[in-house]
Amino acid sequence: MSALATTTKKDAYERLLRICEKQGAELDQFLLDVQGTVADEDFAKLRLMVGEIMGYGHYDRFVAIAQEFPELKPAWMT
Repeated sequence: MSALATTTKKDAYERLLRICEKQGAELDQFLLDVQGTVADEDFAKLRLMVGEIMGYGHYDRFVAIAQEFPELKPAWMT
């Protein structure tokens, strides 16, 4: 039996949110790291890619989880 089998739905959702927040912070840091070290055109493309990852991959999940468990809603969503 996996550890997740004894985890509540809320706990699992909260863990997922924390993972997405961590990935978002890493993506933000990536952009800070490469800004000024790549051509402006390449940076614009990278920034768009990161925005799409965050917008399509993460944001909708944050919204769905926050609707089901409002107490898990990240502060930046208020």
